[in-house]
Parts: sequence; C-alpha cells; structure tokens
Amino acid sequence: MAIQPVQPYCNITTDLQRAFSKIETYQQKRSVQDWTVVSGNAATFSHVGTGYVGGVFSDNVALAIKTSIATVQATAQTFWYDSTNDILYVHITGDADPDTVVIDVQHYDTWANYKQQAVYDAMNELENMLDPKFSRPLPPMVRSYKISATTETRDYDYDITYSCAVLTCKNIIAGLNASDPNISALMSLLINEDETGIIDEHRNGSRSFSFEITGDHQISAEPTTLTGSGVLLVRGPYTGLDRQIFVIEITTGGAVDASSTPVYKISLDGGNTFPITNQIGSISYKGIQNNVSIAFDSGDGNFTAGDIWRIDLKPAGWSPENSNVKSVSFRRGRMINQVDLV
Repeated sequence: MAIQPVQPYCNITTDLQRAFSKIETYQQKRSVQDWTVVSGNAATFSHVGTGYVGGVFSDNVALAIKTSIATVQATAQTFWYDSTNDILYVHITGDADPDTVVIDVQHYDTWANYKQQAVYDAMNELENMLDPKFSRPLPPMVRSYKISATTETRDYDYDITYSCAVLTCKNIIAGLNASDPNISALMSLLINEDETGIIDEHRNGSRSFSFEITGDHQISAEPTTLTGSGVLLVRGPYTGLDRQIFVIEITTGGAVDASSTPVYKISLDGGNTFPITNQIGSISYKGIQNNVSIAFDSGDGNFTAGDIWRIDLKPAGWSPENSNVKSVSFRRGRMINQVDLV
C-alpha cells in the first residue's frame, strides 16, 4: 500500500515569510572558482571537491543538468556532477572559461524542494518538543478555513503552523551558518529563559490547542465564515457555570486600528441576538463575560466584514485531559510580537 503524504503544518511561502521575512536571502548558494579545462573537451571545465551539487548557476542563470562529460560538452549552459569522484563539470555560453563569470552552486535540486524538506524536518522536531500524549502527526482542526482572498487555507492551529515555520527557518539558517544570531532569536519565540515562548506555554499548560480538552473546561473556537486573514485571540479562564456559546462577527473590515477598524458585534446566546454592537477591535484584550476576553491581530492580513467565529465554552469538570491548563484555549493561538531579528 502506498504511503500517503502528511499534510505539512505550514507552507513554504507566506508562512515562512511571517515567521522570518528575510528567509529568501538564505538560499544556500556558494561561488566556485578555479576551473580546469577538461582534456579533449575544450568547452567543458571541471572543479574537484565541491561536495554534492544539485543546481548550478552562471551569472544567476540556471544550467541544465546532464549525465556525462560528453553530454555537457555537446550543449552549452549545462552541468554534470560526478558523485563517484566528486567532480563538477560545466559548459557555459560561448564555450567561455567559467572563471570569467560568477558560478554558484547549491546542494539541492530546487530551493522550493529544499524548503519543503526543511518543513518536514521541522514537523518532526515540533512533535518531539510537544507533549508525547499528542498523536503524530498532530491533529488538524475540525475544518480548515480560508485565510485570504487567494487559495491559501489554514489546516492546523495557528500555534502549530507558526511554530513549524519558525523551526523551518531556524534550520535553513543553521544549515548555512550555525553561528547566525537569527537562530537564537527565532528559537526564543518558542523557548526562552522566561518560559514565555509558544512551546514553553504549551508545556506548562498556559496554552492549549483547539483539539485538547482542558482541566478547567472544554473549549472550541471555530470560524464559521472566514474570508479575511486576521487572527482572533481568546483567553480566560471561563468562570461560567453552564455551557455558553459566544459568536463574534465583523461588521466593518480592515486592519486593526485603534481609532476605526475592525468593527465587530457579539452574541452571548449562540448567534440568536447580538446585544453588544459597534465594538472597535484592538490588539489589547477586552472582556466579554465570565472572564473571557478577546483581542484582534491583523499581523498576517486584514479582517473582512462577515467574518464569524463561534466560541464554545464549557465549565470546569468536563472530562479533563490536561489538568495543568488554567486559561481558555484560543482560536489560532496567541500571536506573540515578533522580535526584531538581525
């Protein structure tokens, strides 16, 4: 039976950019100089000891891969890496000496494939960092949702996606330069001495995922309609004695702005009535009822009129799985402020 691929916790484009905006500058290319013409093949040049080569660029133009010296000699703008002898052969435009141009090599076939493998490695690392009680792979949300006007969707809790993206960026950077200060800066978002990182807080029980049942209450906060890409944050603990369902609906969209947007309304009875209206969204938490507060973060996009979240709250004592949790689990996680990376 064929092995089914695991759905990645994060993508290799926008999710990595949100974690570390400079990640695209870390494409692992290095220049190779001091080429030697191959005897009997005047247009082909060689370099010994490059290590595995998956791609070659001449003045930033990719060369096509071939399988022998003869096929390289026959066609300009090509290369062949002889893995048995660790020798790289190239033939560039005009049959020129490669030392007259800039030849860069990369130790993977494509940057996209390299990032994708880094995501899968980070997924395994993230699973090892979290509580072993969680199944592997980590469970997705009950239903995914669209987070922008494009085809991009969110399949996992925000904390899972963001943490995986951070680890992916960290590992890519470390592969190029293990002493890069951005490595520790990124890791501090997840684990730090103050134990305020995302992983720290999941370990000590001050955060929980949407698929968990906590010791204080059962909690779910699911989008029922969502076309914007802003983040709704929820925290507690919930102090009500009965199950209660809040509904948050955006009535005027936009980025979080202290003076005007987004505007939202609140239902305390599952969406039957909306007694609280014309509220201005803020990055600061604002109380609703029974010690539950919400805040808004448009760090990865804007809110859109008609976006709706359903926050399902249940009182303490409902089949706990994590007795350490002392606060409400929140939808897509709490977006911590990104540090200023070097």
